[in-house]
Amino acid sequence: MRTFIQIFYWHIKNIKQKTKKKYINMMLMATELGLGSVWICYFKPDVLKQGLGLPENLEPINILALGYSAEPEADKDRHSQTRIPMDELVQYK
Repeated sequence: MRTFIQIFYWHIKNIKQKTKKKYINMMLMATELGLGSVWICYFKPDVLKQGLGLPENLEPINILALGYSAEPEADKDRHSQTRIPMDELVQYK
């Protein structure tokens, strides 16, 4: 039988997993639109809440920074130049 704490923990864990998936989808869409993105997980929530004027019932858990990169766009074929060919990497015996 599950206790309240186990159910609460599962609920919080499930929310965090869903949040991660949403962040990854947003990062992929940003890349598709030509934007750079950075997923920030280390920050002081109380400072952020005060700075953004968030109400007490909201707690920030992640920040997704979006913007145009100062670096030139990477070559789409760069991996074919930098990866080790599969026949050199994997050996079958």
